[in-house]
Amino acid sequence: MVKPIAKQDERARIRDMIMMSLHRGKQNATTGKEMAQKVGHRDDRVIRSEIEDMIREGIVILASESGYYRPANESETDEYLGILRSRATKIFERINAIEHATGRKGVRPGQMALM
Repeated sequence: MVKPIAKQDERARIRDMIMMSLHRGKQNATTGKEMAQKVGHRDDRVIRSEIEDMIREGIVILASESGYYRPANESETDEYLGILRSRATKIFERINAIEHATGRKGVRPGQMALM
């Protein structure tokens, strides 16, 4: 489905502002709230959503507790990837523990476990 022109124009404006707001280096991070204010939005949901799309499209955008930023060097990217991998590992450990405790190991969503 093709988005209406007005929506496409707004999306392009938001993306341009995001790219202008992203600085190199973790110490120069910009919050989603700051970016949202620049485009006249009250909350940062639209910014977060657009950044997720941009990352999926191949634009390297990192995040920290301070906000979003472009990596200044490889070590910042490596550090961020390590954080993401650690989060993913903890999530999978939690999933496995719950599946084991409920006897649902290997059961896909929507399937019923044979008891």
